Amino acid sequence: MTGVSRRAGLAFCVVAAATFGRPGYGVAQSATTASDPTQIEQRIDDQQPRRPQTLQPHLEVLPPSQITPIRDTFSFVLSAVVIDGATVFTRASLAPLYGKYLARKVTEVEVQEIARSITQAYHDAGYVFSQADVPAQDVLAGVLKIRVTEGYVARIDYGGTGRKSGIIAAYMAPVLAEKPVRLETIERAMLLVNDLPGITVADASVGDGDEPAAKVLNLVLEETGVNADLYVDNRGTPSSGRLQAWASASANGLLATGDRLQFGLFTIPDTPRELLYGQVKWSRPLGGWGTVGEVTLSGSKVDAGGSLAASETESDSRRMQLSLRHPILRTRQDSLWASGEFDIYNVNEDTFGATSYEDRNRMARLGLEYYRAKLLNGDFYAKAVYARAQDVQAAGVDGLG
Repeated sequence: MTGVSRRAGLAFCVVAAATFGRPGYGVAQSATTASDPTQIEQRIDDQQPRRPQTLQPHLEVLPPSQITPIRDTFSFVLSAVVIDGATVFTRASLAPLYGKYLARKVTEVEVQEIARSITQAYHDAGYVFSQADVPAQDVLAGVLKIRVTEGYVARIDYGGTGRKSGIIAAYMAPVLAEKPVRLETIERAMLLVNDLPGITVADASVGDGDEPAAKVLNLVLEETGVNADLYVDNRGTPSSGRLQAWASASANGLLATGDRLQFGLFTIPDTPRELLYGQVKWSRPLGGWGTVGEVTLSGSKVDAGGSLAASETESDSRRMQLSLRHPILRTRQDSLWASGEFDIYNVNEDTFGATSYEDRNRMARLGLEYYRAKLLNGDFYAKAVYARAQDVQAAGVDGLG
């Protein structure tokens, strides 16, 4: 007698671990299949590095502000400070930086310290290309003039073998648009470019532009057209084979910079007919904010060995997965991604030539991933997933599990 049921389930899991221990997360699975494809996919995912792509170069931070002496030697009683060119900070917010010098005799040492403190305030807020200096002037009635140059990136020059248009230009656009520019904006844009499949930011430096506030960002991009991966272990089951292997090859930038087409095969090297799992994955960036869309098609064929060989147990599966992943936060230190997935998953199992199990599953997932570098002598990774699944068809044969 065969029964068909419909059910919906909720699942929530959180994983937190240092990167020296690879984390995983629970997935729905059938207890009746000889070699559950979701377990294979989880094992493949477990081998992927949790550490995000990192930038090797470090942007050069401007040196401390240089003061143009008012005279060779000077001193005066400071009655007021006039700051020209400051738009990020209000006059009131900068006043504490020089308040202690008011109504006091100051020399070039104190004047330099005032300008240096204003520059540091900009740098602490992330405006590393902005600085304060003291222009040549005649101090009248004790009023000191400070000049602030709020730096921005006027141009980005590219070198290396990587392509420089399309999605790369979109990712770098916020750097050109922000005036004055923050290091956080530059860092995020460079990390997003570095995250693109086959693209590496090999070097970065900053030069002077045509105006005092203008800077030129020089990026060296390197491009890799093909990637390959091979993984072998002996953690398989007796029914599906102890020795199992995963091999994949990826082509980057086939249609446009940032896309990737990947083919993968998971099998038992010595008896491949007992387990074959194939996967085709296509991903590409969507828009200029770091969002990545992905389509995955996979299928498996299992002819169980070991203790299940006598029952002639065979199974096959087909799966389609649509996913989106967006970087909410992307810095050298901290990264946070939001993700959404939708699965269509069908599996069949036969025993003695008759159908013993059949499942038609649909699952939606929402997730958050967090990574922090250099925490407690290691790196920290955590993932939270909320999943909702519904079997649109599930059937079994009594007495066969």
